[in-house]
Amino acid sequence: MLKDESTPTKLPPPGGKTRPDPLSLAYEVQGISPWRKNLSGEVMRRYVGFWGFVGTHWLTILNVVNGLCLAAAFAVPLLALAGLDGPANIVFGLFHFVCVQNPHHSFYIGDKQMCLCQRCMAIYGGLLLTGLLFYFIRKYAQPLKLWQFALFFCIPIAVDSLTQLVGWRESTWELRFLTGGLFAIGAVWTLYPLMEEKMGRLRRWAAINAGQ
Repeated sequence: MLKDESTPTKLPPPGGKTRPDPLSLAYEVQGISPWRKNLSGEVMRRYVGFWGFVGTHWLTILNVVNGLCLAAAFAVPLLALAGLDGPANIVFGLFHFVCVQNPHHSFYIGDKQMCLCQRCMAIYGGLLLTGLLFYFIRKYAQPLKLWQFALFFCIPIAVDSLTQLVGWRESTWELRFLTGGLFAIGAVWTLYPLMEEKMGRLRRWAAINAGQ
């Protein structure tokens, strides 16, 4: 077999010594103390370990967050009914950053309003349920194309909310719940397969660099 002259031959370093790891060289600056070297190495290991954890458990993290948001919606009126108005008001105020909390478009327990409106309740519930389902199909799921997501999952919620906003019609809780849940299903179907691919790369990167 002819040798490919275009590919340079890797020669051993002078003296036969093994070439040091480049990442290790980054910490071996002249005059740096051993504790600084150890600290830098530990920081790098923690950094790689953190992203390895995120890459491995990203789906669990998202499902827990969505589940906590959904649980908070029930917790606020239950806390208020139990006389714990302080904690209930704090949680209710925090959720004002993610929901308009229209009292006419919200569910109630007793006479106490939930901290998420009906549409947001459907969105977080849909994200949680579809995210749990994604555990079983994550290896096979293919993402929707953006036009499919927009046409079948975004337009219904946009039409329902915008026509209500400008005063053309009044939506019902059933429509708000349906369009919100449909949007959540489409969001998971579109984004989660893409995230699984990205997180797979992150897991491989972390595995390669874990021992360095």
